[in-house]
Amino acid sequence: MRYRPEIDGLRAIAVVPVILFHAGLSWFSGGFVGVDVFFVISGYLITGIIMKEVLSGDFSFLRFYERRFRRIAPAFIVVLLFCMILTWVFLLPAELVSFYWSLIYSCVFSANIFFRGEAGYFETASELKPLLHVWSLSVEEQFYLVFPIALVLLSKFGRHKVLVFLAVGICVSLYYAETRNTTRAEAAFFIIKYRAWELGLGAFTAVMFAEGPRPGKDLAKEVFCWAGLSLIVFSIFHFDHSTPFPGLWALIPTLGSVLILVFADEATYFGRLLRSRFLVVLGTSSYGAYLWHNPIFVFTRYFYANEPSLAVLLLMAGVSLVLGFLSAKFIEKPFRDGRRIPLATLAWSTGVPLLIFVGVSFLGVWKSGFYERYSLEQIALLRSGETPLRENLRSYDLGHCFIDYEQTVDALLTNQCVSDTPKRRVIVFGDSKAAHWMAGVKRAFVSDDFFVQQWTGTSCRAVDYPKNSARCKDFYRVFIEKIAPQIRPSDIIIVSSRWIGVLTDSGTSSFALSVRALFDVLKATNAEIVVIGDTPEFPLPPQSLMVRQRIRNVGEVYLKAEEVASANTILADEAKNYGYTFRDPTTYLCKRDDERHCMVARNGEFYYFDAGHLSPLGSTTLFEDFALSKQPQKP
Repeated sequence: MRYRPEIDGLRAIAVVPVILFHAGLSWFSGGFVGVDVFFVISGYLITGIIMKEVLSGDFSFLRFYERRFRRIAPAFIVVLLFCMILTWVFLLPAELVSFYWSLIYSCVFSANIFFRGEAGYFETASELKPLLHVWSLSVEEQFYLVFPIALVLLSKFGRHKVLVFLAVGICVSLYYAETRNTTRAEAAFFIIKYRAWELGLGAFTAVMFAEGPRPGKDLAKEVFCWAGLSLIVFSIFHFDHSTPFPGLWALIPTLGSVLILVFADEATYFGRLLRSRFLVVLGTSSYGAYLWHNPIFVFTRYFYANEPSLAVLLLMAGVSLVLGFLSAKFIEKPFRDGRRIPLATLAWSTGVPLLIFVGVSFLGVWKSGFYERYSLEQIALLRSGETPLRENLRSYDLGHCFIDYEQTVDALLTNQCVSDTPKRRVIVFGDSKAAHWMAGVKRAFVSDDFFVQQWTGTSCRAVDYPKNSARCKDFYRVFIEKIAPQIRPSDIIIVSSRWIGVLTDSGTSSFALSVRALFDVLKATNAEIVVIGDTPEFPLPPQSLMVRQRIRNVGEVYLKAEEVASANTILADEAKNYGYTFRDPTTYLCKRDDERHCMVARNGEFYYFDAGHLSPLGSTTLFEDFALSKQPQKP
């Protein structure tokens, strides 16, 4: 396949949004679609090369995989070495163990499988995982482990059979991705079965349009090119975390990529734009920039006690692009030249480091993250913040009446989470920030006169709003239609959620309307209603922050209470209008004269068990401070 500079220009369009998305720029909320563009480009180029060599009788599996290894491994190994050094400096033992496991999986191109397993709701935040982005490389290599064999075999039966095979594969994979989005989107995001259609779409394009763009100027070509760019740009600026992905919505950026691959060339104004020196250089540096950007952002966030400023993150984005350029010039280009670096040299210069990385990682796992790096006093401090996750989640009733991503609202009905009882019911309704109050609620309403129940689910807020997922819309709908009518005037309903998430996704007016819609339904029950505001969140888990502060003096640790203040103010006003009891956790956690300083722990025990959820101690302590009587009265 002849070299097409405009494809490097398309790579530039793909990599920049990915980097800015991970920098946290809200405008680039859909910047993650750059990865999907890369998948289409990869499928297109690799298939074109294979088909050309098969037709000429010059294809060799050994040469194909050697080229892939030359392309992927050298820069990848340098980034892994960088990560190993920096994680030793910045990561605490438990974090280091998780990193070592991710490194082991990355070395055998199975990082997507590892991170799919780590995609639980209460796992480490994605922005703190140095190798998270490597999942996409793993998907590609898994695809190319099998796809070339199938392509070579099918090519013997003609181009038509190859196209039929690819079309069927695309449809099946896309179907699985779309259906999986309704249950566990994380699996669809990471696993090859749900991503293969994007690589297949690029492959289909390469076979269908084997000759590339038809020569000559053509208005239709120009229109299709700009239409393709519009689809990609629309996805970058309009998609966000609530967009079901990578199902049918992913067709928008991927089909946009196909239009550009099919119609962009030097005869079009658009093609000449993509062929500009700046975009081509940026595109040829895109692989290195992609490899470097995520570790750079992760370690920058670890370096600061709190979220780095936008200026710092933009500077790090620029550093990533520079490192990508240097990687392309001094690492990738030399290693792709078989005359400069023979296969034997390539094998030992990449194979030995990979073996060392895996060996050190297994040793690190066995040594539990090398506690030997710390003094006895520091080890005691580290141990104090390592309460097992299952102990913190015990009061949530996870998997039963607090449903996870794999479960639908049917589980709450089957488990009779809200059922009739002669006792006075206390019903907790909302997401994980409702469930984290369960320890406090059960302690407060411990008498035989009360029966505590819950209707809670991961990421399912206590209100409905436009960007709500289909799963959570059902969660809310069933509560309103089936549970609310059963609520008695003697019952107590406790409503809480991550309200700031709804406000951010919806805006002030829409958020207030959603709250009123819920309050209108609850008012008809004549029950006692207690509304609990949002709890402030840390940039990192507080245990990790406090240990870093004491061991490495990284700076002052504080909660960002002001971030939830806007949502809590709206809730307080609406609750007052409806005559409901309202409690704002920041009132009890934070100093009135300085909301930056909030309580983190008591007697060495933490009020939070991760960056945003209360521990059992925090839940019971704050709920007692709320001073809700055993029989709350309407104000």
